[in-house]
Amino acid sequence: MSRFFFDLGSADGVHADDLGVEFANAEEAYLGACAAAIEISAEVQRQRTDPSFWWFEIRDSERRLVMEVPFREALRPDPASPDDERRRLYLGLGERQIRARRLLGELREGFDEARQTLDAIRRSLNRPNQEPGL
Repeated sequence: MSRFFFDLGSADGVHADDLGVEFANAEEAYLGACAAAIEISAEVQRQRTDPSFWWFEIRDSERRLVMEVPFREALRPDPASPDDERRRLYLGLGERQIRARRLLGELREGFDEARQTLDAIRRSLNRPNQEPGL
């Protein structure tokens, strides 16, 4: 487990997190930041404050910046979410599979034609030589 710090940024500046939270990796810290952004947003909206332009600066145990997580990313996820990307890739995979099968068929036809041509050449070479004009 690694300690990550969630410095909170807003128009007022960046407020350092002195405690930090332990997570297995940066991806888990990102998900934790998204969950915290949703919770904080719900609380401050009750006070009639818009947190849309707030962000977390996630820092590692050495206080190095790992990533920034805008609250609006957690509140209004991008329509091209990872699930949408997976769905698009899955559909594209089907199209590629159809194309691959068609190309494989064309390749087999090409090999068959090449074999037939090679067989014809071999038969031609195995015939006894005939004198021209006889």
